[in-house]
Amino acid sequence: PPSPPPPFPPPSVWLRDPTFISGGVDDGSNNHYVGSGSGLCRNHPSTPRNCRAAAMDGDDLTLWHCNQGPPCSMDFDLKAARTVIAVSVLAQQSRFVSANLQYSSDGVDYATAMQLSLPSPSPPQSTIFELSPPISARFWRLSQIYSEGGRWPAINEFA
Repeated sequence: PPSPPPPFPPPSVWLRDPTFISGGVDDGSNNHYVGSGSGLCRNHPSTPRNCRAAAMDGDDLTLWHCNQGPPCSMDFDLKAARTVIAVSVLAQQSRFVSANLQYSSDGVDYATAMQLSLPSPSPPQSTIFELSPPISARFWRLSQIYSEGGRWPAINEFA
């Protein structure tokens, strides 16, 4: 017999799209050049920076870092409700050890989907966190982002 059609929209691992990042804190300075950079920072389109967009640019050598000590946050607007089955985090040198992954249908009231925790030192590859059950929502947030030793939290890739 034929297999049933996939649900609509199809469940997915978080999509890498820098335009989904709708808020948070970043360093807009020209310090801390890292990696090749894809020039996705709003205020500095021609040079790599430690901005939010670097966390979803598909380049493991670029990074976002909060411009303060923890806790920090990062907000995402997926432009439409999407069913998310997993997220992945590639951390920068133990500068992401925990965060809450939250979701919302209206961008105002958030519920916690799960707590994300990474060992220190950070694994050299992305860590995947599966949501069970999958959650459909338009708005997502990484809240209460903490690093080891109170350093400014940082993420190479979030997908």
